[in-house]
Amino acid sequence: ISIRGARHYENNFMIEGISNNNNINPNGFGTGERNGYTATVSGEAQSLFIDTSLLDTISLYTENIGAQYGGFTGGVVDAKLKDARMDRWHAGANFRYTKDSWAKYHLNEAQENVTYSTSESYQPEFNKYEYSAAFDGPLSEHWGLLVNYGRQYSKIPLWSGYNIYNADGTTDRERRVQYRENENFLMRLNTHKMDDFEASLTAIYAPYAEGLYQISSRYSDYDTKSGGFSLLYDMKNALQFGVLEHSLGVQQSQLSRIGSGASYYRWAMIQNGTTNWFNDRGATNAYEGGYGNVEQEKKDFSYKGVLNFDEIMTGALKHEIKLGLEAQITKASYNTKKVSVFYSPQKNSSAAGSKDNGILEGEQWTKNKYEYAPQHNKRNYITEALFLEDTIKYDRFTIRPGLRISSDTLTDNVDIAPRLFVNADIFNDNVLNIYGGANRYYGGQILSYALVKNSMDYYSRTGWDEAWKFDKRVDNEYNLGDLKTPYSDEFNIGASLNYNDAMFKAAFVTRDHKNQIKAKSKAINSTLTHYEHTNNGKTNYWGLTLSASKEYALGSTKHFSELSATRSNTKSNMMGVSGFTSTDGTYSPTHVTYNSQLVLADEVPATQFNAPWVATYTHLVQVLDSLRMGAVLRYEKGGDGLKQLSGNGLDDPNGLPTRAYELKHYGDTVNVDLSVNYDLKIRGNKFIFGLEALNLLNRKNDTSSANGGTSLSEEYAMGRQFYANFKYEF
Repeated sequence: ISIRGARHYENNFMIEGISNNNNINPNGFGTGERNGYTATVSGEAQSLFIDTSLLDTISLYTENIGAQYGGFTGGVVDAKLKDARMDRWHAGANFRYTKDSWAKYHLNEAQENVTYSTSESYQPEFNKYEYSAAFDGPLSEHWGLLVNYGRQYSKIPLWSGYNIYNADGTTDRERRVQYRENENFLMRLNTHKMDDFEASLTAIYAPYAEGLYQISSRYSDYDTKSGGFSLLYDMKNALQFGVLEHSLGVQQSQLSRIGSGASYYRWAMIQNGTTNWFNDRGATNAYEGGYGNVEQEKKDFSYKGVLNFDEIMTGALKHEIKLGLEAQITKASYNTKKVSVFYSPQKNSSAAGSKDNGILEGEQWTKNKYEYAPQHNKRNYITEALFLEDTIKYDRFTIRPGLRISSDTLTDNVDIAPRLFVNADIFNDNVLNIYGGANRYYGGQILSYALVKNSMDYYSRTGWDEAWKFDKRVDNEYNLGDLKTPYSDEFNIGASLNYNDAMFKAAFVTRDHKNQIKAKSKAINSTLTHYEHTNNGKTNYWGLTLSASKEYALGSTKHFSELSATRSNTKSNMMGVSGFTSTDGTYSPTHVTYNSQLVLADEVPATQFNAPWVATYTHLVQVLDSLRMGAVLRYEKGGDGLKQLSGNGLDDPNGLPTRAYELKHYGDTVNVDLSVNYDLKIRGNKFIFGLEALNLLNRKNDTSSANGGTSLSEEYAMGRQFYANFKYEF
């Protein structure tokens, strides 16, 4: 989710007022590690993945965001959970399903010529299941209980990226299976109609796991595990002078890789020997093993208190003052063991020694290796914030000044974020409003910057019976004390018109994202390269959004229609979607080849991950009380971006090969999604039958730029796909 030019991990995702952000390493699942070249594990922007059927409301804040929210440079997504119903006990079950024969695929030319699939991105075989069960009701006059269990599971059969020689000289691929699994266990206790007091206590256990392997490496299976446990307490007290809100949260989550071996080998393929398989990327190579286990864990203890004062008058001015405090204690750990990577195989029947030393006795030995040093790092830090906001009303004018002061002990930065919103109700009847604002938003910290130090020591030898000789170290240096907190400055102006029960809106927003954290590399000498993080990143965004919406009735049907369109422009020096950078030491740390020219990596323009034009039309229809239909039409205009090319580019000044890119134009995207639900009620029982059709028109939509345009070839979104859904409630 990109909000106003920010990246997906620069938003604040909240549940019951407590942040659910994954700040360990939110670069996206599988970024780099599925092919092995990394000692880190990356995940998504959220720590726990919550079943959306558990949500009562979702509030999205994109501009003029109040001072009570912080820890973002994009926007805020604030989710509230459902309360137990108090009229009687209810129960229900839900099942949702899709499979490969219910879907169409759009493949590029290279993919169409492949009779087997090694990537889950275009797998023609899969089954996906979603099911849940819940019950809720009153424990007493004032207390209700909600209990829910849900599971999402996907099984993906694949083929290996290598071929194995049989005894008769023929070759076969290995049949492999990947899986994805997300579970939700939830128990929620909430009050109901208690004087001057509201409260809820929620326990959530939401583990997520992926069964993966390195496509081209044999014996490389591993699981990526994330998610965890969260305990949330929310309370409101009505006082004589206002309402006091408290939110407490305890969350424990992980982002780990389990089951990967401690060594990775690039052997020479020997058909009748131990390494009797060959890799798709080169018939002379046989890759084996993995890049080691990584255990990352985080514990958060959060508190947020907000005092909403009752309305007071000072002369002709009406004030609604909000005062608050927010604090979070974070304890994080990162643990790995030493991992060795052996390469440059040399066939030699005289070689003697152990596999742990990069030798297959009587067959071959490896000439080079690099080692990831073991890491056992812990960081504890405290984030604090104070905020004050006053909503001042005078006649038809509203002004909302606010101030948020935040600090953290990880960087020792103190950040001051002023907020200002102004609104004029032109006719003083809420028909025509003109508004604007000027705001500063500070982001949060990324723990991988502080926890991970991927230092690699390179070794070589000229014979199998010689000792390893140290060549150089590639090091990542992290000087967090010198880093400033990323922030964005926002200026906006807009208007809304309520005419004939239709709402028309127009908003123009600019964002200057500054001090973004960006990796920088520097070749110290021929044997030493340092990587460090700087505040050299910057992104400029502007966007104009026009929208119109209306609820209306036509005969016995109720309708809701909304049309919105955004024209935006994003310019950044953060190459690709992500600001993270990792390296395996193979390619140049300082240069790339761009449009056949050798240039500094910092000078390559970033892909526009925000489409320059986005238009969406939504239409919802309800017929009587039993039939509901919904349709969403979305158009995104294509733009220019980067495309990574196969093979190496030019050599950098130190003789290292570079990754090669070229400028590519990405095509327009048109998507239509349709859903239909029918309710059948029989003696207090409710049966709901649903059907969803995604990409109804079966459009061939180019998604190559979705990951920063760094795919090696064109990739397309799924074609038409159907989901069947069944619910039972009583």
